[in-house]
Amino acid sequence: MSRRNDSKARLRLRKHALVPAVALAAVLSAGARAGELDPTLAHTFSLAEARVVSARSPLALPRNPTVKWRVRAAGGIAHPPVVAADGSVLLSLLTPTLVQYDARGRLSWSARLGASAAAVSTILQGNGTRLVLTQGAEALGFSARGQLLFQTLLPFASLDASSSVAPTDDGGILIASGRRLARLDAALNVVFTTRLEHDVHSILPGQPPLVVTNGGAVFELTPSGETLERGSFAAHVDAATRTGPRRVAAILEGRRLSELDVERETVTTRFSEPDLELGSTLASNPGSDLVVLGGGEFLIAFGPDGREKLRTPLPALDSSGRPPSSQLLLGPDRSVLVARAGLDVVAIQPDGSVARVEGSACADPLRPASVAPGSAIYACRSGIVLRLDDAASDRRP
Repeated sequence: MSRRNDSKARLRLRKHALVPAVALAAVLSAGARAGELDPTLAHTFSLAEARVVSARSPLALPRNPTVKWRVRAAGGIAHPPVVAADGSVLLSLLTPTLVQYDARGRLSWSARLGASAAAVSTILQGNGTRLVLTQGAEALGFSARGQLLFQTLLPFASLDASSSVAPTDDGGILIASGRRLARLDAALNVVFTTRLEHDVHSILPGQPPLVVTNGGAVFELTPSGETLERGSFAAHVDAATRTGPRRVAAILEGRRLSELDVERETVTTRFSEPDLELGSTLASNPGSDLVVLGGGEFLIAFGPDGREKLRTPLPALDSSGRPPSSQLLLGPDRSVLVARAGLDVVAIQPDGSVARVEGSACADPLRPASVAPGSAIYACRSGIVLRLDDAASDRRP
């Protein structure tokens, strides 16, 4: 009996050893393409992509939202909220603190981040880990219950709010700060690092990932970390989004909306009106619909063909003039939530109808996030957090 048990144990050990061996072989093979890849580290994959804060919602937005609950996070909020699969709301505060509320607005836990605050919104890894990238260029992983799982240094001197993060299809992430860009796998091993000649504005996820610089150049990022230029907007970029596998739209110099075909390397102007300033927020959905805010006064929507299909006036502004900041969240059906500084949130439907959320105004709004179909979380930098539910819905968290 003991011999049979020993034989089974050896078989189990061989099976467990097979996975890292295969992964290591893949890394050694890739090492010929990426000289910076460490062959002593097995590359870790995940079937689930990391969830990074975005202006696009995969869930239906509330049509006629009202405030379901309201809480205040002490210390102020630094970045847009992130919602986990179970409805938990994660907030990175202005102080070096991460807090989690449940779907009913009750504080679940808070955790200190050490010497420096979060540089960007929390990232939800495919296994549910709450990943925080700090201004001191550290990565801290927390469990769903707030337990610190790991703490590691990133290949950057520092990170700030202008840093860009995007998910990769193997469960890892791409991070850009200044001119430096790094790819990490699902276990945060460094796959490669590279340096561009100009500061990176944003990383656009997809296959292949695209990198947009502040000056408007667009690069394709190869698996080995090589950057291949695929055209340029030749102007300062305020916001950028992917409108198709080979198309990128950008707001340029606050005045025009243009689209770059990275296959043909051609630029087409989609919108430009001398008297209408465009906001610095832009969103597209998988159907290639595109929405932008015009001077805080209009929501302008474009169809997959690039033509303007809707221009909806937003509720009138008061004597303070145009709002200094605005944020938007685009739903899968082309509905939109718009948050403007000092004004109530508005929900806009594909037909242009508008519903205002009474009592939701704040001085410095952050981008809303979906929490469930017909529900969204909205936060203000001052520390106020609101859940907005559809008034016609009886859904429970």
